[in-house]
Formats: sequence, structure tokens, C-alpha cells
Amino acid sequence: MNIEDLKTLLEELCLLSSETEWVEFKEAKNNIHFDDLGKYFSALSNETNLKRLDFGWLVLGISDKPPRKIVGTGYRLDRPSLDRLKKEIADHTTNRLSFVEIYELNLPEGRVLMFQIPPAIRGVPTPWKGHYYGREGESLVPLSLKKMEQIRGQARQEDWSAQVCKGATIDDLDPEAILKARNEYKGKHPQKIEDIEKWDDVQFLNKCKLTIHGKITNASIILLGKQLKRLKLVEGRYPNIFISSRLASRMGEEAQHIRYKGLDKRYYKDLILALIREHSPISREKIDALLLDKLPEILTEKQKKTKIHNMLSELSRRDGKIENRGSRKYPSWTIRNNE
Repeated sequence: MNIEDLKTLLEELCLLSSETEWVEFKEAKNNIHFDDLGKYFSALSNETNLKRLDFGWLVLGISDKPPRKIVGTGYRLDRPSLDRLKKEIADHTTNRLSFVEIYELNLPEGRVLMFQIPPAIRGVPTPWKGHYYGREGESLVPLSLKKMEQIRGQARQEDWSAQVCKGATIDDLDPEAILKARNEYKGKHPQKIEDIEKWDDVQFLNKCKLTIHGKITNASIILLGKQLKRLKLVEGRYPNIFISSRLASRMGEEAQHIRYKGLDKRYYKDLILALIREHSPISREKIDALLLDKLPEILTEKQKKTKIHNMLSELSRRDGKIENRGSRKYPSWTIRNNE
């Protein structure tokens, strides 16, 4: 954007209602705390996603109450310091999300900084240091459970792993990996061993649904493809293998990658705390109902329940945030009085 475009945009933003949740104005005459900047980045990114907008804006050097006036800001007066903010913010967000651009306007009334904020990636709420923020009118608040669910729900689309991988053939698959998969399949279906021995590789892969009518799927490439680990194109351990963060970013499959890998543990713990705060007391069954479809899809249900058990133990024993007022067999979780 050129200077005139920025001036016009600033005028338009200043005319918006103070309840607009994807724009924030701060005077910041001398400074703004780095953590506050990060929290607003998280909140505005999430709200921008929910409003289906291209960008949100944090503007420094403007009074935050209408009628808004330019007061000027002295925050990070040198350009190199401003530019470093992109990395500093990215160090504490998911997928290293950061400002798209930081615009500096030196106007007669004073200096204004305009931070252009991207929307949260579809299906992946934007955190700040592991915690998720949003807006309620003018207020900066923890991202509500409802809004978290709205963003997370964006990832529930067609299963990428089941789609045919164009141009791939059985020659792209590792014979040793196919053999290992075949042996594991025999272990799970001992009654079919005689039939399995008669299947060629194409028949076996069709039976396992790793191919569709002989066509190679993305799942088969990820699970059985040659040299993918060496090239850092996949993560995890067989059979729980999924595309790497680097490859997901290049393919535009960031949300799918997070669905398989899972989010930071603090995200799930924040969900548990939000549920208990709003609806205490809460049974284990209700916590399972909240989290089972949000944990990494690569895990079995048993593995997911073990993960939930471990997080409840951490929140109770190590973090001291919740307590069980029921029995061990029939827990009833509440927030600790000192929380």
C-alpha cells in the first residue's frame, strides 16, 4: 500500500464502531507491553477468521475511544526494531503466524503504526504463548469455547488422505513397508491369513483401503512411500505417519497437518478449563465428548483417552487448577477455590 492508500484506510478504520472485534486502537504514546501485543495479535487473528475477512488491524498512536484522534506513538522508533517484531511474534504462535506487514505513517499530527494481522488458519485457532484470545465488544478476553469450536470445525472437510495422489504408481511405494503392513494385517485378521497370502500387493492395498481401484491414495504415499522420512516430508512413526509441517505449508494443508499432529497440549487443557468453568461440576464422560474428536486423528480411541487422563492429572496435581469431588470411578471435576 502507498501512503495515500494507508491514509484512506486509517480514516475508514477510525470511523468504525468501538464494538468492531477485528480492529483495535491503542494510544501507546511511549510503549505497549510485548505480551499485550501478542494477546491482541491472537485475538484479532481469531476474530478476523470468524468474520471471514482478509486482515485484522492493530493501530498504535490513535485514541481508543471515538471520536478517535491521532496522538502519536513512540513505540519502537527505529525501523529494524519494528521489523524484528515479525519474528518475535512468530516465536510464540502456531505455524509461526505473524504480522503480514507493519506500516509506519509519519503524519503532521503524529506517528501512527498499523499492524496488518492475518486471519487464523482455517481449522486452527491462533494462540499466544499457548493460550487463545478473542474479543467481546471492546474487551480482550480468552477465546470462548463456542468460538474455538467454530474455528476448529472449519477443518472438518473432505479427508485429504483418502484422495488419489495424481501421477503416483505402486513403484513409488516401499516394498519393505508393504511387507510390514501385510504382516500387521495378518496379525489383526488371523482368520484370513490363507487369503492374504494369495493376494498380490495391489489386491492387498485395495483391501486395506490404501488404494482405490488400484489407484494410489495420499494415505498410501504417506504410510508406504519411499524415502519420505529422509526428505523430511513426513512425521511420526509407522503406522502413525503424516505429512510434515513443511510439506503441509507448501500444499496449503496446514489444517489437515494439525488434525493429524494435534495442537499444543495447552490448547486442550484450556478447553477442559473452559468447560469446567462454565458448566461445573463435569464428569469424565463429558470431557471425553468434548475432546475425543479434537485430539490427533492418528491416535486410537484408547490412546486419546489415555492422553485425556494424563491432562486431567496434570491440571489437578501439577497445575492445581481443578479437583475431583467425585470418586475415582465416577469423577466430578470442579475448579479449585483458589483458581
